Amino acid sequence: MQEGNYGLSATISMKRSRNQQIDEVLSTSFSDLDTLTQNAERLEVIAEKFQSHTTEGKENKEYQKMLIELGIASPVSRTDSGKNFIANLMFEIDTFTHEYFLKQGESAILLTDLYSIYNRARGDVVSPREMKDACDLLNSNGRFIGMMNINKSLIVHDREFNLNNFQVAVLQTLQQTKRITCLQIAQHYGIQFVIIKTLMEQLERNEVICRDESEQGTAFYENMFQPYVLHYIN
Repeated sequence: MQEGNYGLSATISMKRSRNQQIDEVLSTSFSDLDTLTQNAERLEVIAEKFQSHTTEGKENKEYQKMLIELGIASPVSRTDSGKNFIANLMFEIDTFTHEYFLKQGESAILLTDLYSIYNRARGDVVSPREMKDACDLLNSNGRFIGMMNINKSLIVHDREFNLNNFQVAVLQTLQQTKRITCLQIAQHYGIQFVIIKTLMEQLERNEVICRDESEQGTAFYENMFQPYVLHYIN
C-alpha cells in the first residue's frame, strides 16, 4: 500500500514538475501559431521525458486515478487512434473546452491559452501543430465549440459566441447606450480583454463601428456613415 501511495505521489510530482516546465515555455506570451510552433520542439522534449516515466503505468488504476484527479481521465492516444488521432483529438478538445467554459463561466479563449490549460489537464502533451490541426476541424465537426481566425488571432469559442452574434449584440447595446468600451464588454461577457479588443477592431475594419479616442480612453460608436450611404452622398 505504501509503495502504491509512493508511486502515485511520485507520478503527481513528476507531472507538476513537467507542468512548471510547460508554463516556462508558454510564459513567453505566444502571439500566434507561428511563434507557438517555434517552441514546439522544446514542448515535445518535455512531453517525451514525462512519457518515458509513465508509460509502464498507463494501464494501471493508479495512473488512471491520477489523471482523473488532475484532468482528463483517458486521453486520446496516437497508438489507439492511428490515422484518426487528429479527429479523435478534436472531439476530446471539443468536450474539454465546453466543460471548461461551463465551469469558468466563459465563452471564448485564445488558442495559445487553451493549449496550456488543455495540456495540463491531459498529461500526455500534444504538439502545437496537432492542436491546431484538431481545432481546425471544430467548425465543421465540433458539437459545442468553434474557432475563428481574427487578424491572425486564433480564438476558440462557444458556438453561440461567434463574430456575427457578437456584432448583433454590440449594435443592440449601442442603440441604447450610444457608446461602449472594450472593458465594459469584457466585464459583461467575462472574457479576456484582448479577445474583446480583437473582435472590436474587426468590427471597426468591417466599418460597422467607429472609435473615438480621448483622455478618458477609447470608446466605440455605431458607424452611421456606412459605405452605401457615402455612395449616394458622392
